[in-house]
Parts: sequence; structure tokens; C-alpha cells
Amino acid sequence: MASVFTRIRPDAVCVGFERSRARARAIAQTHATLPERLRGSTRIRTRRRSNRHCLRRFKSCRSRFLGASETIDAKIAMEDAKIATADAKIATADAKIAMEDAKIAMEDANIAIDRRARPSPSTLAMSVTSSFTSVKSLTTKANVYFDGKCVSHAFVTATGEEKTAGVVLGANTELTFGTSRAERMECVAGKCEYRLANSTAWVGVSPGESFEIAKDSKFDIRVEREFHYVCHYA
Repeated sequence: MASVFTRIRPDAVCVGFERSRARARAIAQTHATLPERLRGSTRIRTRRRSNRHCLRRFKSCRSRFLGASETIDAKIAMEDAKIATADAKIATADAKIAMEDAKIAMEDANIAIDRRARPSPSTLAMSVTSSFTSVKSLTTKANVYFDGKCVSHAFVTATGEEKTAGVVLGANTELTFGTSRAERMECVAGKCEYRLANSTAWVGVSPGESFEIAKDSKFDIRVEREFHYVCHYA
């Protein structure tokens, strides 16, 4: 099959080229024969076209620049929003830490108030009760608690007061007692430390000192060696 280019004659191509050159020479000669006034007008029109072209390019560049500037501003605003969110989270965390610190401070204050309000053993100090000369009745069977770590005998005085005399045995012993009525524990020999219910502080007592326990409550006792006591019931 014959190519398309085989149908184009070389002489026709040369003729077309010559015609284009002739047309260009004619346009140049015509422009040279124009008066100066008209040639100047042609230059002005050319400048105007050039100026309009430059103005269009300027507007296009300005539009692209403004669009890029708005994009950058939007990105900056997004970053500022992220920073503000992070600052808000940090402020929230700081507020939580401050609340925890306030709770700890309140707990410390409550502990200090509890310690000040608790009767000190020294305020309940009295002479050591070594014996009772007037006893109305005495239970001969001993009360044994905590597998023999605490043993006591109950008795009633001549005036009708109910009491128990007992001992806590063992080294480094810690026991928890419950109360069905108010009582006062008096140390008559040895030493112990006690801790009342709803308290975290241990308080030591020595012979001649005592401490009080409320009704329907609990208290802890710990001893390093034998601790002899008399329990006075309300």
C-alpha cells in the first residue's frame, strides 16, 4: 500500500515554501511604505497587546500566589488548632494532678486531726492497779483467745464493776479485738502499741497508762513481750 507521503510532490512543497516567503516580503514592504503616524499606531497597538498579555500573566500569577498563601494560612491555622488542643490536654492533666494533690493533702490533714483528737495515753495516766482487795466474784475458768496468745479472767468488784485481768503472750504478737461495749484498757505490766479503728497510727502505752475504745468497735494490739492488762468495762 502506497504511503501518504508518496502522494505529495516535492515541487508542490517548494512552491508552498516560496509562497510563504513572498507573502512575508510583501507584508514587510507594505509596512515600510506606511506613514510614520500609522507605523507608530501599529507599535502602540502592539504595545497594548503586549501590556494586556503581561497584565493577564500578572493576574494569573497573583491568583496562584493568593491561592498558595491561603493554603499556607489554612495549614498554619490547623497547626495552631492542634497546638491549642495539646495545650488543653496538658491543662486537663495538670488539673487532675492538682486534684490528686489536694486529696492527698486533705487525707494528711485528716490524719493529723485524728492524731490530735485521739486521747494521748499520758492524759489517761494513773497509778498502776496491782491488785483488787474487794472482789465480789471471780470466774475461775480462763478466757482463752487466739490459740492461747491472750488469756484473761473475769471478775466483779464489791461495787459491782465488771472487769477482766489478762495477759497477751508471745514475741512480736499482733492481735485484733472487738468490743461489744465501751471499755478502757489499762497497762499494768509490760508494754504494747495499739491502733484504733479508722486510724493508721500506732500509739504506745506503758504501765500506769491506758486507752479507751468505743462500743461496737475494733482495735489492734501488738507486743514484743508479755503484756499484762486490766480491762475496765463501762
